[in-house]
Amino acid sequence: MAQNIQTLLATGTCVNCNLIGADLAGLTLDRANLSGSDLRNADLRQSNFQAASLRLVNLQNADLRQANFTTANLTQADLRSADLTNANFQNASLEGANLRDATLIGVILGGATYSLATTFPIGFNPQAAGMIFTDILPPTPPPTPTPAVTPTVTADLQQLLNTNQCQNCTLTNIDFDGENLSGTNVSGTNFLGSSFAGAELNGSNFNNTNVEGANFTNASLGGTNFTSANLLNANFTNAVIGGTNFTSANLAGVNLTTAEISGALFTNANLTGANLSGNQVNAVFVGTNLTNANLNGATFNGGDFSNAILLGTDLRGTNLTQVGLQGAQYNAATQFPPMFNPVAAGMVLVS
Repeated sequence: MAQNIQTLLATGTCVNCNLIGADLAGLTLDRANLSGSDLRNADLRQSNFQAASLRLVNLQNADLRQANFTTANLTQADLRSADLTNANFQNASLEGANLRDATLIGVILGGATYSLATTFPIGFNPQAAGMIFTDILPPTPPPTPTPAVTPTVTADLQQLLNTNQCQNCTLTNIDFDGENLSGTNVSGTNFLGSSFAGAELNGSNFNNTNVEGANFTNASLGGTNFTSANLLNANFTNAVIGGTNFTSANLAGVNLTTAEISGALFTNANLTGANLSGNQVNAVFVGTNLTNANLNGATFNGGDFSNAILLGTDLRGTNLTQVGLQGAQYNAATQFPPMFNPVAAGMVLVS
């Protein structure tokens, strides 16, 4: 990710980049092109994105307080749960953008355009905010390609390529997208800033690795071992992770929407703030920390959540009748489907 930030600052362009959790506070990035980039949980406070191209960017849970997005193109951007307090979106393009659960206190939206596909927080009136209804998505401009960067073939990378293993190695900021690394043993290796989109990792050993913020979109991870791995803010959208072992792993803030997780093992893992909304959930979450996780609309075909921590967890739109919840903790902020009785399910209320 550090390399992506350097590229952005040097060229003003970083298309489809991994910038999860990036600290871009106070920067001047007017007219920058970040189309398709992942900025979940990023700090963009008081930054200047005037006239920037931010089509299809993911800004979930990002901090946009007092940022300047005047005349920026945020068509189909994902701003769910982002903090837009006192931000300026005057004359910005928000057609098809998703602002569900976003904080809009003091936000300036005069002249900003929106469409039928734009999603707002419940009760928000875009016309009262001075927004302009268009219902027409602007034409999609061709993305500006990010200059290809050929990674240096280090001794560690050469070892991995030659032997299919590299334990306790340093393989940071490497593009493994689409590669076949099935059956590899990379226990204890540091992969910070690396990407595995579309990669084949079936049956690999990632025990105790550091893959913070990694992109596993569309990757195949069946039977992979991620025990005690650091996967903070990783993206598993559309990934196949059935039978994968995440015991005691750090998965805080991960995106598991539309991922195939049947039979996965999350025992004692940390999934604080994770997004599993709309997922097919049939996995083991015994003792898992799912504080403030989003499981809204998930489909449970079984699943064991006994002794899990479900404080502030969103379980609306689910059917929990076949789910094991004995000893699971909940609090007043936990959201259940209508008529569900947590006490009858054996859950424990904590203050």
